[in-house]
Amino acid sequence: PWTVEMKVKDLRVWLAVKRQVRFSELFHERLSRLELVVTFLALLELIRQRYARAVQERAFEEIIVAFCSDSVES
Repeated sequence: PWTVEMKVKDLRVWLAVKRQVRFSELFHERLSRLELVVTFLALLELIRQRYARAVQERAFEEIIVAFCSDSVES
């Protein structure tokens, strides 16, 4: 029921509105294993496209996924 393309679109909208989210917010308990995997792949795709970046200030701290303001729409 989910595709990477669908999740990429969802995450793009979410990041455009919120500008940044905690990594843990993307993966809540109610997601099925398949949706977790598809969401993670979509996140990797957004990072590859330089639409988003993942930042962790120190070891074991929360990872922040942020919209890249200098990203080029593709």
